[in-house]
Amino acid sequence: MLYHINRNATWNADSFFAPACGLGELSLDTNIDGQQCLMPMAGTLSLLFLHSRNNAGDSTERFTVYKNGAATALSAIVVNGTKLGSDLVNTVAIVAGDLISVYYDAGASGALNKIALAFVFTPAP
Repeated sequence: MLYHINRNATWNADSFFAPACGLGELSLDTNIDGQQCLMPMAGTLSLLFLHSRNNAGDSTERFTVYKNGAATALSAIVVNGTKLGSDLVNTVAIVAGDLISVYYDAGASGALNKIALAFVFTPAP
């Protein structure tokens, strides 16, 4: 499972939800309603990676996977002045019917743009 968040403008301290499915430019919203992806089968989410074309902010910014409207442990942080973040440790168990989204917390003054974010979905046996 892979998706790409793409906004031409720099995000100036905006925090938002994005659906965690698909490929291409996504709609973004501060409300989680309508920003969730319905999972059709059981499995596990893992190996969250993200990359920003640039980072002009002066705060730590976090991307967190949400399941059924609640934050999970699967999250990645982009530290001030860096462009990469990852979570290689945490996983999220999924059952058919779960709703998945990703929340971007811009911190005090987020300024990331052209975000590429990916994670792995491994179907249950």
